[in-house]
Amino acid sequence: MPRFKKKPVVVEAIQIKEKNIKLLKEFCPDIVTIFPGNDPPWVEIKTFEGIMRGNLGDWVIKGVENEFYPCKNSIFESIYEPAPEESNLSQTEPSPKQGKEDVYKYVLRDIAERVLVGKERYGTYLQTFNGRNPLIDAYQEALDLVMYLRQAILEIESGV
Repeated sequence: MPRFKKKPVVVEAIQIKEKNIKLLKEFCPDIVTIFPGNDPPWVEIKTFEGIMRGNLGDWVIKGVENEFYPCKNSIFESIYEPAPEESNLSQTEPSPKQGKEDVYKYVLRDIAERVLVGKERYGTYLQTFNGRNPLIDAYQEALDLVMYLRQAILEIESGV
């Protein structure tokens, strides 16, 4: 029998509580009826499948097609977990303005220093066909770079 795994999808959701009815209305325009006077309160939501009822403690989920639907808390907790906070790392940066210093001068100096470190460490300058796979070496160095960059971003964002 073929098996399938759910794709990782981040959804927005709000739990139905007595004290968040206003927030729930703002979040889900497809709520057609709210029964806050009932004990316990419940809501009716217009979904693709028709009107569905969400009870106190259930979740109202905004799906991938901007549809809303209720979900029992036990099911919600077995399927979903809190998503990491969204990062602004994918934002488009503006065009650069005139700065203070040319960076390339520092990069050239760093390259010259790195060449000397390599010569000292390995007894020779980096050469072609040296028995190593340069793509693997570069990829591993790039992974280290990404780790250091993310560390710096996290430290800057923490404000400490």
